[in-house]
Amino acid sequence: YPEIARKAGITGNVSVEVLVDKQGKVEAIGQIIGNEVFHEAARQAAMKWEFTPAIQNDRPVKVWVMLPFKFTLN
Repeated sequence: YPEIARKAGITGNVSVEVLVDKQGKVEAIGQIIGNEVFHEAARQAAMKWEFTPAIQNDRPVKVWVMLPFKFTLN
């Protein structure tokens, strides 16, 4: 959680578009939608995600997906 957002009491939702490679790892980040204060934290978190590779015609393929992130304070 970005410290500046925590201190200001800011919460919000962010969507990160990621390119998942043939091995199921995030290869690239595309568009990030939502409050800019959360963009870097969401980008860093998205890069750590791993997926089951997408399959097309019985072969793994690259695919773009949107990942949702919800930033809330306790």
